[in-house]
Amino acid sequence: MVASALALLEANGPGELSLRRAARDIGVSQTAPLYHFGNKMGLLAAVATEGFHMLLAHRQARIAEHEDAAGRLRAAIMAYVEFGVGHPALFRLMTGPDVRNSSTDAALERAAATAFGTLEDCVKAYLESRGHSAEEARRATLAAWATSHGIVTILVDRENSPMVRPKRDPTAIADDIVDILIAGLGRSSG
Repeated sequence: MVASALALLEANGPGELSLRRAARDIGVSQTAPLYHFGNKMGLLAAVATEGFHMLLAHRQARIAEHEDAAGRLRAAIMAYVEFGVGHPALFRLMTGPDVRNSSTDAALERAAATAFGTLEDCVKAYLESRGHSAEEARRATLAAWATSHGIVTILVDRENSPMVRPKRDPTAIADDIVDILIAGLGRSSG
């Protein structure tokens, strides 16, 4: 059911996502999802949870490509950007207020925390490699997340951006911004 709902979300956006349509697409009764998810918010929370699992898997695969702390941090940040740009409707669902502010789903909160924790681990390792203390990592992680989230928002919702039609490849723009962030984290001690 979650896979069907995810496909509907990515193909048509959240407006077309419904329990009935997801049930119909996988060939179960229209009331079957109610027993499992309770309501549409339950289904949306399950889809967002799956999104965080997908993000985590993508991030871990990208991090594994690097041995040095700077490369791993860059990969962790860029994986978020790649994921968000590659899955804009899912990204909006995962990070937008509709589900996160309305759901009390523990699995969703664990999945989001795990994805964030992976970024925090990379920030800690990078700071330590530059002679900074691991205690500085929480604030630095917030800076890294805010930067990556902002990049995705600019690239996905260009109508809300001063860079509506960038003359350069958006990925190159993201690379430049991430370079600035990592250089700053390496120099700053908090």
